[in-house]
Amino acid sequence: MVLRIFRHRNVEFLVAPYVAWAQLIYMQRHPKSYIHAIFGPTDTLLYPGVDKLITSLDLTSATPSFSFVSKRTILGDLGLSEDQFLDVGILVGFEHSPPFPPTVHEQALKATVDMVKYYKSGHAAVSAFAEHPAVKSMQYPDQYARTRSMIKYSLIFSSEGSVTPLPLAITTPAHGPNHPHHPTAADIPSDLHEIFTHRLPDEIYFYLSRGLLGPQALVWLTSGQIVEPPPLDNDRTTRDRSRAH
Repeated sequence: MVLRIFRHRNVEFLVAPYVAWAQLIYMQRHPKSYIHAIFGPTDTLLYPGVDKLITSLDLTSATPSFSFVSKRTILGDLGLSEDQFLDVGILVGFEHSPPFPPTVHEQALKATVDMVKYYKSGHAAVSAFAEHPAVKSMQYPDQYARTRSMIKYSLIFSSEGSVTPLPLAITTPAHGPNHPHHPTAADIPSDLHEIFTHRLPDEIYFYLSRGLLGPQALVWLTSGQIVEPPPLDNDRTTRDRSRAH
């Protein structure tokens, strides 16, 4: 319905293949600057290639205004590298990741920042608490690794019409001093299909991007499962009800 309204009103749009924020970052960092700013939740800062993020808009006052944050400033204030900042964001918890059990309390952010600094990385911190009962019960190390790859190597639909990891589509790192190594094709995990889906022909993603194909059918195709919930009457037809009486 929304896409139909966009077409009717000649509004340009693009449906991201997987994560909308990664797609927006690519469009902002593209040489043609398809968009100039991103307005979204703060966890968008966890993705590679983004610095400034609009967090609020006030368009109703006499003097419209907006608020924004800068990742570069946050990294400097916290004394973290970009990779460590990503680790802290995952361990604190957000939409796609539960908080790290050993640091779940009112001072979670400070405790997590100190922990990542002490162990140098989120992976080392998680490994150090691998035997923690809550960490073991929820298989947190595996969740952490999957979430980190989902963010760091998020897939986007490029202007060339192919689906590719965001770091490969961005030619230069966002912050030189805080991002010493820019990922190459050799750094991309070979099992990304376990986080997203098995790769489909690029034409499929083009149809999806233009709203010509819905995502549900692709989920059925890539997962090999079709989940169909029962109707409200539990599939009892009128004939069945008449027989029951």
